[in-house]
Parts: sequence; C-alpha cells; structure tokens
Amino acid sequence: MKWFQHGDVTIKPIAKIPEDIERQKNMVLAEGEVTGHKHVVKGLGALVFVTEAGKRFLSLPNGGTVTHEEHNPIEVPAGTYEIGQVRKKDHIAETVRTVMD
Repeated sequence: MKWFQHGDVTIKPIAKIPEDIERQKNMVLAEGEVTGHKHVVKGLGALVFVTEAGKRFLSLPNGGTVTHEEHNPIEVPAGTYEIGQVRKKDHIAETVRTVMD
C-alpha cells in the first residue's frame, strides 16, 4: 500500500479506523506550529477522526485533495488512513524531534 507525504504530514493506508473515537469538526490534518498554516483535506464524504491523545485518522470514501499554503496540493485515493508527522532522529545526540512546517 502506498504512503503519502505532504510537507511534514504522513498519510498511511490502514485497514480500518479504530472504533470509539470522535469525529473531528474540521478537516485539518495538522496545524503548523511555526507558521500557523494548516494541512487541510477536501473531498466528497471525507471525515477526520481524532483520539483523546490527538492521533488523527482519515476516511476518504471518494478520494480527496490535501492542501497547505506552502506546498503543492496532492491527490489521495479513496481509502482509510492514519495521519502522522515526520520525525527526525539525531543519532549523535540520541534524540528524536518532530519536524514542523
């Protein structure tokens, strides 16, 4: 299954979205901590879900488009996805940090 990346956001195909999680009221996949810009998904029937811990999932029954002010839009095919964020490991300092737009 093909993964997608849009800036610092990863979109990983999964078999199904976990049960008993809340539907998010907006279509934001991630907010930029530095610029305030947002990764937003648009698509017929698209839904974003979020756990209490802030982990996001995406349902795209008809596919969709992910946009951000600083990146070209990408098309994502129909499916269910787990949303993540790129992390960078410093092997010398033995630290891991989240990459931010």
